[in-house]
Amino acid sequence: MLYRLLLVGLFDGLFSDIKCRNEIVIVKDSVIPFKELFASDRVLDALKHGWSYVQQGYWIKDEVKFKHIRYYIIEVFNYEEHRDIEVNNKVVVDVGAGYGETALYFLKKGARYVIAVEPCPEVYGEMLENFKLNGVEDKVAPINAAL
Repeated sequence: MLYRLLLVGLFDGLFSDIKCRNEIVIVKDSVIPFKELFASDRVLDALKHGWSYVQQGYWIKDEVKFKHIRYYIIEVFNYEEHRDIEVNNKVVVDVGAGYGETALYFLKKGARYVIAVEPCPEVYGEMLENFKLNGVEDKVAPINAAL
């Protein structure tokens, strides 16, 4: 799987160089650790849609940051699946909040506050990291519970 990803990225011109001894991949102006390639199968999609991995250890596009890139993030921010939902100056309840992608999207679109409910402890933990990366802890109420 990783070999295929590296070859496709190289042939698509997304990777300019691959340095295996340092466990990194050079992607245009970004250096992506191999461990990040294992964390998500959507690295190539993210790069094609303008996301960058920075050495501080997160993905960024349009000032929105995520610890790891996930397909859901690309769906929400690049395909804008929720573009028709009016959230400006509203309190939003996000059930099944995942990694915080929809909560961050709603905040970016003008939501006043988001209640983000996520039952999976591991996903919830990464969601908290993403909220901290984006400095929105005062605008979200994360809840680790199932409804």
